[in-house]
Amino acid sequence: MRSKIVAEDLAHIVEDFDLPWSKLEGKTILVTGANGMLPAYMVETLLYLNEKDDRTKTKVIGLARNKERALARFAHYKNRDDLELLIQDVCDIVSIETKIDYIIHAASQASPKYYGNDPVGTLSPNVLGTYNLLSLARHKRTRGFLFFSSGAVYGQVRPKTLIKADAYDFISQLISCLDKQPVTAQNSWLEQCKTWQEKYPSPDPAYNQSEPGIINSYNFTTSLSRHLASDAIIATDAGTAFTCTHQGLELRSTQRFIASRGLGEMGFGLPAAIGASFANDKKSVVLITGDGSIMLNLQELQTVATHKLPLKVFLYVNNGYLAIRATQRNLFDEQYPATGKETGVVCPDMQKLFEVFGFKTFKMTHPGSMNTMIKQVLATNGPVMCEVMMKPDQPLGPRLASHLQPDGSIVSPPLEDLYPFLPREQLAQEMLIGLHPRSAEIKP
Repeated sequence: MRSKIVAEDLAHIVEDFDLPWSKLEGKTILVTGANGMLPAYMVETLLYLNEKDDRTKTKVIGLARNKERALARFAHYKNRDDLELLIQDVCDIVSIETKIDYIIHAASQASPKYYGNDPVGTLSPNVLGTYNLLSLARHKRTRGFLFFSSGAVYGQVRPKTLIKADAYDFISQLISCLDKQPVTAQNSWLEQCKTWQEKYPSPDPAYNQSEPGIINSYNFTTSLSRHLASDAIIATDAGTAFTCTHQGLELRSTQRFIASRGLGEMGFGLPAAIGASFANDKKSVVLITGDGSIMLNLQELQTVATHKLPLKVFLYVNNGYLAIRATQRNLFDEQYPATGKETGVVCPDMQKLFEVFGFKTFKMTHPGSMNTMIKQVLATNGPVMCEVMMKPDQPLGPRLASHLQPDGSIVSPPLEDLYPFLPREQLAQEMLIGLHPRSAEIKP
């Protein structure tokens, strides 16, 4: 039997507020952090509604980590068919067979002090838990999602010690402290990572093949790494220039690599290379970009010419939009609107264009002379552009890619499930935390 105070609170919530409770009739609602005070009240409010009205009941699933606390907290609802207790950590994958209409995510430590005392334990349910629940919501086609826990609710944690310093100076001092108190290496995890690197090399050797008259971007990136100066600055763009460079470039600790990893917007590379050159006393900067991306900021070539910036531009020529065509090929039955000459999208003659702006130009077409030409481009004074002639439909991988199911639906896999997809049995064996439900749906 619920306490008198709780009973009064529930009556006040339900009867004194004109809320559209009817929208919850017959729905299933998942409430995480059900042992907490506020989420427990939400569970009880929904169950009280089922008692109050003659209607189709709302099904409540209360997710909690501590089984004993949950059984004690909801003891007076024992044997009711409108409440189900799910005992697990929200930071683990949440798998529920039944439909879920609404999710209320309220699983988190709710005191500001925990941000200082237990930052990982506080942030994990807000980050990992939210990701898992959003994945569940997408899979279940959930109608609504309420994120109940946020930093805005907790307020500001006042640190005991306030450090005011340049971030570079602070991090440098922090690194120097490792000499006095070294961090213990997690050898077993490092060995596991090495095993995966050997078993699943990146880039995939199957995609790393050049053809006569065609340069493979993965081969090119690996070769470029061997010829870059120890203090080289490299900027990259979006699409193929982004993915292949990240997977194939072998960076040294003294080199700088500039990329727009979060947005991956086309056209980023040229302004980034210009800015990096100015920030380093007009030093030479290597730019890896594509014929599609360069079109978005062509006017900045005049900035390079005006200030005589010694940029070394390696320009992938693949009819403009290789990465977009890969998506069209995988998901849209090889229909290619607005990504090639056949549908009205054409890039100009890049050699002529760059020569107008005073660049010296080269064209790389033969794998056998690739290394020689890379060295020649890097050794040439002033601004230089070298076309890297690619196959317009060169495969890209491993990469995150949605999967088109036989029934026409599209499954977006989790980050660990990359294309080309492994057999499901093999992926399940490699997973330390089990196969994600969306991965299980994919039939490679």
